[in-house]
Amino acid sequence: MKNLHLNDRQLQRYLNRMCSELEFNKMGKHIHGCTSCRTRLHTLLEMEFLLDQMPLLAAPPMLEDRIMESINAESRATLGNQAVPPSANQKPGASKVKRYRSELVNGLIAVAATYLFINSGIIGKIISINADSWGADVQNRVAAIESVVTRISIQLLS
Repeated sequence: MKNLHLNDRQLQRYLNRMCSELEFNKMGKHIHGCTSCRTRLHTLLEMEFLLDQMPLLAAPPMLEDRIMESINAESRATLGNQAVPPSANQKPGASKVKRYRSELVNGLIAVAATYLFINSGIIGKIISINADSWGADVQNRVAAIESVVTRISIQLLS
């Protein structure tokens, strides 16, 4: 840290106290003497404060019931109203195949949600925040991020 600025990862580790005591003290001394790093640390603190202030969205009423109904309807359609219990017709590993299939579907849904999150530009907006003029810039970008997250959450939860 001899005349080298701290990178964002180091500043975040310092902020969260996720470093050794020696590193923490060295970073603290550097931040104390470096206006640029101190400003960037202040930016990170403000960002965390603004993110903590954002309201959490609640799931729509009856969402759990709708999901469970959908799962039950899908399993009834898969079984096809058989008169014989499913265990009599299934091979020994068939229940594992169904479990893996549902895990695969859930994984694909998670991948799709992650893809939407990244492609919506939220990550880019966070990264592109200018530390020098961060005051109004952060507030505007956090407001934009909040509206995007709200829209995506409403679409995913409805």
